[in-house]
Amino acid sequence: MDLKTARDNFAYAFDNGKERKHRNKMKENLRFYMGDHWSSADKQKLANEDRIPIVLNHILRQVNAATGLQIQNRTDFHVYPIDEFGDDEIAGVLNKVIKNVQDVNKFEYTEKDVFFDGIVLDNGWYLANVNFDRDFLDGEIDIKRCKSEKVFVDPESEDYLHADAEYLGYWEWLTEKEIRRKYPNAKELQFPEKEGEQQPNITENVDNDGAVIEHRDYPAPEGNTGDQVYLFYDRTQNKKKYRVVHMWHIEYEPIFFIADMESGEIEQLPDNMKKTHADRMLKIYQMRGLNVKLIERQRPTTKYVCFCYDQMLVDDNPYGDYNGDDGNFRPYCIPGTYPLVPFYPWFRDGEKMAFIDPLKDPNMEINKRRMQGIHMLSSSGFVYNEGAVRNEDELRQYGSKPDIHIVLSPDAQIGKNFQRYEPTAIGEIVPFEEMANRDIKELGINTDLLGIAREQGGDSGILVEIRQKANIVGLEGFFDNFKRTKSQLLKQVIHLIQHIWTTEKTIRLVGVNEELVINQQDAVIDDQSGELLVDPETGQAIMQIFNNVTIGRYDVKLAESDTAPTIKHKYFAQAIELGKLIAQSGAPMPVMSMVKLSDFPNKDEMVQEVAEATQARQRMEELKFGAQAGLFKQEGEK
Repeated sequence: MDLKTARDNFAYAFDNGKERKHRNKMKENLRFYMGDHWSSADKQKLANEDRIPIVLNHILRQVNAATGLQIQNRTDFHVYPIDEFGDDEIAGVLNKVIKNVQDVNKFEYTEKDVFFDGIVLDNGWYLANVNFDRDFLDGEIDIKRCKSEKVFVDPESEDYLHADAEYLGYWEWLTEKEIRRKYPNAKELQFPEKEGEQQPNITENVDNDGAVIEHRDYPAPEGNTGDQVYLFYDRTQNKKKYRVVHMWHIEYEPIFFIADMESGEIEQLPDNMKKTHADRMLKIYQMRGLNVKLIERQRPTTKYVCFCYDQMLVDDNPYGDYNGDDGNFRPYCIPGTYPLVPFYPWFRDGEKMAFIDPLKDPNMEINKRRMQGIHMLSSSGFVYNEGAVRNEDELRQYGSKPDIHIVLSPDAQIGKNFQRYEPTAIGEIVPFEEMANRDIKELGINTDLLGIAREQGGDSGILVEIRQKANIVGLEGFFDNFKRTKSQLLKQVIHLIQHIWTTEKTIRLVGVNEELVINQQDAVIDDQSGELLVDPETGQAIMQIFNNVTIGRYDVKLAESDTAPTIKHKYFAQAIELGKLIAQSGAPMPVMSMVKLSDFPNKDEMVQEVAEATQARQRMEELKFGAQAGLFKQEGEK
């Protein structure tokens, strides 16, 4: 991909009308969560009328409850082999290595942030990458959150994981000094406009669909409207900043195989071999009298470019390096996929929706109804004949405030030619506000799951639990998509472990005093003699690789963790019910089994003390039984 194509793709993905509306919707959604529900125009209009915008932020609690459910129900994973070269033992090693990668990256916090981005903004992003800042040789596997507003996707993509996207990436603002530090070969950035020529153009326009489009970038200078300067240069900060774009794209390259039609053996020809060379190899085999056939297949390759306006900072190359000990190429992501992994709460054929999208209108209706009710309560006035009030100017200015003093003319009579005007009863508004409240409960998380107590004499605990479970079922689609995202992310992590950490590496497992060595080379020892096995041709000891994670293909299976609080509560509740049934049958209740399933503090000490007491009681009973049976003599008897 050349520079012009890369720039055109970015401009199309970032600056098309649909994406501009989407970015503005994400900003609006975040404002709604933070309690900023009124637009600038509405706020100004209300201020001109001496009215205060009322905000009753129901969305905040809905989002926090959904995020809490995700934290309480985190998924665990299990690695398993999917071909003949993998085995369960190495799968267990990969389990430990992945958990170590998660612990080092503080993954639980990243996971929460990505889930929040998804349910609020309608999309969240992981970036699985290799970081050589601390480990210059092997590198470290990084899992981080990528800001949703800085990610761009091929607008034609309709797949959840964007397997059909021609390109995908993210951007960041960097100063020229930062660019030169990260990319030492970068040249001076040449922009057509000169310092101080233009001021930031921050405007709000309305497109054909009625959506408000906000522009904050510098426009291209006159005469250069086609060079996309406004996408790459920003002086709204104290420092000049440039937009640096990181873009991945997928290309298909041919690979060739020679198939022996008699033996069935298949030989892969070297990578990057052209068709003419493959045809020449085929003729050589055929001239030797072999019945062979040339097979051509297309192999996907993920490529990476990095650029800033007028220059490539990283040329278009396969995404990876050749720094391995054997000189082989090490891809930084699964070929044909992207290192950016998305999470969409709801996604269908390229269209996406956030958890809070259907909640905004009911919440806004509640705000407006409440504000209208307060306005009506405070909008009382006075009806009087001309000349009935002497201090009419003061009454007009302060009539709605307490302790107003009204001076009437001598012929004024209260109730006749002077009376107070009462506002319309707000009872007409209350039903509509209650309807909007019900809409939020039905569209989002219900009262039972939020933990809000119902009025006295409400439903039984069983009905409350049924409603809670029904509401969780309504959120399962979001959590299922989140599992899909995590599964793809863990596949990328497994790929990085297998292709980046190809030499012997010691990993200290977090939380336990244990070290794990992968790809460990050691001499093979004869089981019978206990001596080293030696290669008779070279005279060197035969080496074997233990915990070799580079061989075999593996996948991951996700399931709710047994240590998740809600799962533990479920098991504990089931144990209580089972214990009651056992007690009703006359058998002793298994108290200690229930204690083990509980979250009691110091429960391990409780179990140990009860076990010791039980053992002591059993010994006493054995001694007593033995004495009664005459197996033991009384002290002093001979």
